[in-house]
Amino acid sequence: MKREKFLHEQQRFSIRKYSFGAASVLLGASLVFAGQALADEHHEVSTPSDATLRATSDSDAVTAADIFSGVATDGVASSEKASQVSTTSQTASETATSEARSEVSASTSQATDKISESTTASSEAIRNTNASSETATNLDVSSMVRADVNTSLVSQPATTTDSDLPSQGTYVYKERTEIKNQPKVSAKAEFYVNPGDSVLYDQVVTADGYQWISYKSYSGVRRYAPVKPVAAGSGNGNSGSGDGKPSNGAQATTGALNIPATGTFYFTRDTDIKKEPKADLKPTFVFSKGDHVIYDKVLTADNHQWISYLGYDYVRYYADVATLTPAKAETPAAKPTETNQAKLETSGAEKLPASGTYNVTRSLNVKNEPKASAETLYTLEKGYKVNYDKVLTADNHQWISYISYSGTRRYVDIATLKTTESKPQENRVSGNLTINNQTSNGFDVVVTNVSGGGKTVQEVRVPIWSDKNGQDDLTWYHADKQSDGSYKVHVDKASHKGDAGTYSVHLYYMLDGKRTYITETTATVPETQVTGKLTISNQTSNGFDVVVTNVSGGGKTVQEVRVPIWSDKNGQDDLTWYHADKQSDGSYKVHVDKASHKGDAGTYSVHLYYMLDGKRTYITETTATVPESQVTGKLTITNQTSNGFDVVVTNVSGGGKEVKEVRVPIWSDKNGQDDLTWYHADKQSDGSYKVHVDTASHKGDAGTYSVHLYYMLDGKRTYITETTATVPQSNESHVTGKLTNNGSYYSVRGKYDDIIIVNKKHGLSKDYNPGENPTAKAAFVRLRDDMINQGLNVGRSYSGFRSYDYQKTLYDNYVSRDGQAAADRYSARPGFSEHQTGLVFDLTDKSGNLLEDSRASQWLKDNAHNYGFIVRFQAGKEA
Repeated sequence: MKREKFLHEQQRFSIRKYSFGAASVLLGASLVFAGQALADEHHEVSTPSDATLRATSDSDAVTAADIFSGVATDGVASSEKASQVSTTSQTASETATSEARSEVSASTSQATDKISESTTASSEAIRNTNASSETATNLDVSSMVRADVNTSLVSQPATTTDSDLPSQGTYVYKERTEIKNQPKVSAKAEFYVNPGDSVLYDQVVTADGYQWISYKSYSGVRRYAPVKPVAAGSGNGNSGSGDGKPSNGAQATTGALNIPATGTFYFTRDTDIKKEPKADLKPTFVFSKGDHVIYDKVLTADNHQWISYLGYDYVRYYADVATLTPAKAETPAAKPTETNQAKLETSGAEKLPASGTYNVTRSLNVKNEPKASAETLYTLEKGYKVNYDKVLTADNHQWISYISYSGTRRYVDIATLKTTESKPQENRVSGNLTINNQTSNGFDVVVTNVSGGGKTVQEVRVPIWSDKNGQDDLTWYHADKQSDGSYKVHVDKASHKGDAGTYSVHLYYMLDGKRTYITETTATVPETQVTGKLTISNQTSNGFDVVVTNVSGGGKTVQEVRVPIWSDKNGQDDLTWYHADKQSDGSYKVHVDKASHKGDAGTYSVHLYYMLDGKRTYITETTATVPESQVTGKLTITNQTSNGFDVVVTNVSGGGKEVKEVRVPIWSDKNGQDDLTWYHADKQSDGSYKVHVDTASHKGDAGTYSVHLYYMLDGKRTYITETTATVPQSNESHVTGKLTNNGSYYSVRGKYDDIIIVNKKHGLSKDYNPGENPTAKAAFVRLRDDMINQGLNVGRSYSGFRSYDYQKTLYDNYVSRDGQAAADRYSARPGFSEHQTGLVFDLTDKSGNLLEDSRASQWLKDNAHNYGFIVRFQAGKEA
């Protein structure tokens, strides 16, 4: 609702005819020296029945009551009384022209610069005295109040500093005061006035907890000065049924707004405006959120709170600002008042030096006397500092005091003193409330120190309600006595409409059949949260595991845990909804195999959903990473001796492809790769692969060996990794004794007999033919038969003693077939074979071939020494 501004300054003149002769000259003379008055330029006459209030969305809204005071009078700014002009008491009509004129009001010649900004805006109603009526060319406003006027001009309103301010007049400031452009405590102070300064004001406004005087400055800006704090809800308006009478005996209600009886109301929602305060009445129109209205009444009717005002059409309107809720019939009774005499003690006073600087930490009231009931002059806000010279206790309050700039002693109320009674412990009614186990579902109330003050506590009652919607969930609990003498109540929020937040907890005893208030406290029920946490574990190139913990449905049953998962590759073309399985520890688990996601590697999206009340509910999400599949393999060298070493291959993976064969090429660093051998690694029971390397297969070379690893993948030989092994130099001097040759063989003296030395450097004569050693053969037969009896692939045939000539025939045949270089790799030359000693035996398998079975070879390696033998060459390996 909009209106035109009525305070617009411009030069105006007014000519008025009077039939009073000299009186008109006198009035004219006084008007010449007066400051100009402001008036609206509309032409309209109406007869309202009450002061007019208007609703507007402008920031400079004023009311008709601000312009008119019910009786039209000239605003006068003079310290001298104006001459009175008598008129008849006959009823006369007001006339007003549409021509906007300015009239000059009287002012004193003593007006100082301090009040030079204040002017008065007024309207004047002139009474006709007879048939030749007095005619006035007068300024007009959009709404005029017509009323009977005294037959004489009223004198200027008396200068005042009283708290009961007239609607206009001169005000003398009592304190250094901020002047603002809005009646708001938070508004910027434009300038200050000092004690003793005075101002001509034309409005008194109640807003933002203060009474303000207001005037229009010469610059055309309306100013506001706070002169007195007011209590919330104070004012001239009546609350009740709308007839101006208080609603005595009405049912108690909750939900009313705490607003002054008159003032400006800002709408925080779209609000119905009606012509009667009735909830079911059709609205005349609606105010939108953000609009505001200047009202003059607050009332309660039809279980609603209303504000009321007069519109431009002088019709009274009502705005429904709050719905009232009837209070519960059964509410905790008022706290009992102790009547027995007792010694009173006070507490709560602050410890302060007798004088000093006081830092204000909260809003404090300032008064002219140390009485709680005394008028509050103003309020000190948090952050202020006060230099005081006294600390005193009065009226059950603690005060600090100081002398103001005006010389007046002020008192600041800094603490309310608590009065306690010192009674014998045995006569005191007592009880303590403790809140335990506060969760989103409820809490426990424990009552301790229970005493009826000499009376039997017949019952312990605990009324509890949430702060939401008043006491609509009020429940009176019967507390159960515990073994330790305490009492306990469990509170489930389901019994309180599921409300979260603050709960009021009161304690009552039944004493002599009467319910007696003891004490109270509060408890907090936090909002119930739907929770769940995703953790990714065991991430490999093949997939990963998803673990769901901290599973809660926020008070609802989690019917199912669902985990949708997809790779970032090609959108959600591999989306799979997994059903998580509950584990013994209460968590849930999902295993994800990338084979179910088109074998994709990279980032995977993992979301978590619960089924709650039959609906799928999103909870949280995370990501997992499946690394690209790697071709892997690790080489480890073991059992390094002067005779050779073992190669173990672990962590064998073809990177998603099948490893069809593990190949290990090995050669010594001596003479390049002239001894290169490609070994086929045998798979072991633990998934590793193994190769045994004998230096005899590498020309007996000692030193560093190169060991490489290859896989056969998709029919192709693929390099994997490499390492080196070291074969220490063979040192035959470890055999004690002197090496001798008796013409048939080389030997050293052993502990019991000569030890024959036969190798590539030490041979036997062609005439040395000892045959099979019977002791050695008997030991060999026992070894062979034990292997057969254990089910190993061992035959009864064998190769034992070979003469020089027989070994020559064998060797020559190998040379003819494979060439000498090849023959030297797997056969001894004649005269250099250990078989010629009669102490060596070659085993065969059941088919008659030389023994190559891996199980049998391993058995020999582990047990040959128990029969007096060493394994010189493992079966299946080149000699």
